[in-house]
Amino acid sequence: MLLFWQKDIFTFILVNDVKGHLTSIRIIFYKVHMANSTKFGTTVNWVIGILFTLIGLVNVFSGNDPEYGVFIILLSLVYYPPIHAFIHRLTGVGMTNGIKTILGLFILWASLGVGELITKIEQILQSM
Repeated sequence: MLLFWQKDIFTFILVNDVKGHLTSIRIIFYKVHMANSTKFGTTVNWVIGILFTLIGLVNVFSGNDPEYGVFIILLSLVYYPPIHAFIHRLTGVGMTNGIKTILGLFILWASLGVGELITKIEQILQSM
């Protein structure tokens, strides 16, 4: 196994000799860079991501529509900085704070209004 260090990239290369053939597997771990990101902004994204994930979990385990909860959890993934960086690196398209704000307002509206989040939380607390 070989370990190479390039600028902000770790590369592991595993080379096996199988009947005279060299097989190599290259695994690259990128260091997460958040351009124009502050500690406050990163913290806010983590908190919002966790909050929306919890809202999704409430909807998965309470009520009769677990698919809606899974949908909310999938939407909440864009708020986690490492996942956002991975999506940005994979597609080349990043989400601006304005788009994240509109998405967050949609999630809150859908969960509090249509999804009856408060009623579901009360049901969970009464069942405990």
